[in-house]
Amino acid sequence: MDQDAHAKAFAVAKVARLDILQDIRNAVDRALADGTTFDKFRDDLTPLLKAKGWWGRDPVTGAQMGSPHRLETIYRTNLQTAYMAGRHKDFRENADDRPLLAIYRGDG
Repeated sequence: MDQDAHAKAFAVAKVARLDILQDIRNAVDRALADGTTFDKFRDDLTPLLKAKGWWGRDPVTGAQMGSPHRLETIYRTNLQTAYMAGRHKDFRENADDRPLLAIYRGDG
C-alpha cells in the first residue's frame, strides 16, 4: 500500500466485513467530533456489533472479535493517533520559528 494511503487508511484487525468496519469508523469519527467518552463509545457500539455477530470469539478460528477490551484499544488508539496528527501539523506549521525543526524547513 502506498505510504500516503496507508497513513489515511482505517483498519481494525480481524474485521473483514465492510459494514462492521464502517460502523466502527463512524463511532470513532463521532467520538473525535463530539469528545465522546469511552463509556459512551462502548455503550453505543456494543449492541450494534453484537447484533451483527461481531462479538466474543469467532466459533471457527477462535479469534477474539468484539469485546470491551478491544473497543477500548480501538478507541484509545484512534483518538491518540488523531491527537498526535494534530500535534505534528502544529510542529510543521511552526518549523520556521524553531531551529531544531530544520527537517520541516527543508534545510536539515
